[in-house]
Amino acid sequence: MTLDRNGKLIEIGSYVKYINTGTHGTVKAIEPKNDEEWVLLENDIYYRPTLLELVERKKIEKKESEEELIERITNEDIDLEAAENGCGCSGAG
Repeated sequence: MTLDRNGKLIEIGSYVKYINTGTHGTVKAIEPKNDEEWVLLENDIYYRPTLLELVERKKIEKKESEEELIERITNEDIDLEAAENGCGCSGAG
């Protein structure tokens, strides 16, 4: 029986969060190695179950990817006149 840090049962298909970095994902496998149990997430990294926490998917806030950020910024309307006048730059050197 594999338990998370709060004593909740971790099973294949469970959704968990690694408490040290916030990495989260679905459990692909649970395997014994060197007399310890290890949990394999979908990122193909093994974690100790005591450092994982069962969570609901909707409780994990989605972070904006770099591509999504670039797309959002490039689609925003920018007031070029205000940007040019507000830069605080002058031609005098």
